[in-house]
Amino acid sequence: MASKIGDPVFAMAKYGKVFRFTIPVSAAGLILISTELDISIEDVVAKICNIRNKHYS
Repeated sequence: MASKIGDPVFAMAKYGKVFRFTIPVSAAGLILISTELDISIEDVVAKICNIRNKHYS
């Protein structure tokens, strides 16, 4: 499916008390992050992706 819509960047689920982010890290696996609800989603995703790109690109 990636050839049609692109590679996954992140997935997010909102639960009653937390957000949960899943970010793929090439063949190394996944980064799983849980946060409280009072955060900026865009800031969290940008920071996590920057860390991933710095260490796994």
